[in-house]
Amino acid sequence: MANPAPVTGAPEPVKAATGAFLAPLFADRRVAAVLGLGFAQGIPFLLVYATQSAWLVQAKVPLATIGLMSELTIAYKLKFLWAPFLDRHDAPLIGRWLGRRRGWIVATQILVALALAGVAFGDPAHWLAWTVAFSLALGVAGATQDVVIDGWRITAAPPEQQALMSSWSEIGYRIGNLAAGAGALYLSDAYGWRVA
Repeated sequence: MANPAPVTGAPEPVKAATGAFLAPLFADRRVAAVLGLGFAQGIPFLLVYATQSAWLVQAKVPLATIGLMSELTIAYKLKFLWAPFLDRHDAPLIGRWLGRRRGWIVATQILVALALAGVAFGDPAHWLAWTVAFSLALGVAGATQDVVIDGWRITAAPPEQQALMSSWSEIGYRIGNLAAGAGALYLSDAYGWRVA
């Protein structure tokens, strides 16, 4: 009596589906770029809107004030107001060398990083105005970053690739949300809010 063939790995259709899912990342560098940029878009919004509230509760900031601070994301609701300006004008200093869209992307990434550093070095228990100011700056920089990254994504690829670019951008955005939410809470528990 012959021994049955050993069972190996995943069935071929699963391997093919996984390969087809990841193939665009390696086939077109714009897809990998939009994944990373989507990740960058996902971080500021959730930090300002939700994660920072945990820090404020721990710092004994009154709940009414925390509720008002959730409105610091107002820039995301109003970003359509300055989107036409970003579409017509180059970023200061670097727009000439990088081009309009890439220049604004780099500029907004620098502003997001500076605003995040400002929030991190604040102390909401003793100097809430500092935290509010830098959180508002983070909201404006993050909303502006959304506008310019979405503009780049739309103009960077032909129409037949727009769905692919949009889906990978959304995947990156959700991973960024996860990092800014659960990831930041984990880091704050392990190393403190400033590190997170």
